[in-house]
Amino acid sequence: MAASMGLGMTTSSRVRAAFALPSEVASPQEIAMLAEGLEAPVQVLYLGALLTFLGGAAFFVVRQVLERRELEISAYDLGEKARANVATPQELYELGSILARKKVYSLAVKHLEDALAAMPADDPDGAAVHNALGYAYSKMDMFDLAKEQYEQATEMQPGYVMAWNNLGDVCEKSRQLERAAEAYTETLKFAPENEIAKERLEFVRRRISTYGPRGPAPAPEDPGW
Repeated sequence: MAASMGLGMTTSSRVRAAFALPSEVASPQEIAMLAEGLEAPVQVLYLGALLTFLGGAAFFVVRQVLERRELEISAYDLGEKARANVATPQELYELGSILARKKVYSLAVKHLEDALAAMPADDPDGAAVHNALGYAYSKMDMFDLAKEQYEQATEMQPGYVMAWNNLGDVCEKSRQLERAAEAYTETLKFAPENEIAKERLEFVRRRISTYGPRGPAPAPEDPGW
């Protein structure tokens, strides 16, 4: 969703003006710095030509730079709409998801809650918003709130495998091992080959067998003396 940007000259002439092969092979870090300074259409053409000479080693660095730039542009555009109170529920969800990826969890929660408030209660897209909210709460160690959101997501879409796995994960973190096992079992009903659910279910069952449904007691906190 990167915004288009006007160019003062044609793309081809801009590339010709900027394009010059280095005398030595550039490092991935140098490529990343270069990518940050180019406008998006020029980035694609210039870096595509440059990577022909550098091989695939730098591809992942460049891709990360472009993805980060796209996220920044999207967050800015969507944030402007949210501030002007003209963002749709889908746009608020996208903004919240981007902020969660950027680890701005408290602000992500705000926009995701706004998205839910603007949606009809039975909107099927609400399941994805609840799942994203659960993720943000989990990252803030607010496990009970995360659990509630994941449960709402699975109620709205019983076959929502990602939400079931996320529910299992947050139940593990809050030492609700039997509920975690139930969640992973639900995942396997809909996705029998899901490796995450199979591995976690086996692990959780071993923990229950050894320590009981609450698992081992957490280590005492360091008083900091």
